[in-house]
Amino acid sequence: MKSLSYGRLWSHRDFNRLWFSDTVSQLGNQFTNLALPILAVLSLHAGTFEIGLLMTIETLFFPILGLFVGVWADRLKKRPIMIVCNLGRMASLASIPLAFFLSTLTLYQLYVVAAINGIFTVFFEIS
Repeated sequence: MKSLSYGRLWSHRDFNRLWFSDTVSQLGNQFTNLALPILAVLSLHAGTFEIGLLMTIETLFFPILGLFVGVWADRLKKRPIMIVCNLGRMASLASIPLAFFLSTLTLYQLYVVAAINGIFTVFFEIS
């Protein structure tokens, strides 16, 4: 019987890069899902309706865009889509501390950031 060689996948450079980048991305998503509502409550004194709306905006785009993005992503290379999505999420999230330090942070900005993050997350996850 032929012996199976375990561990070959972990020695593949492209797999390691994908695994590491996806792990960092998933941790960032979970942190964002926790931090946005906390920031809205503590800094902007948002109520329950505003927090519910913020959480809805973050997840709204999966049922709306999911099928269309799936068809579109199947026709293109996945890696550039994933890179652009991570950079887009990073840029939108970077606007929050910048606005906070400039004392211009509003709840509407958090809504826009949640929407941008949600759209890029749909593209990233499907790709």
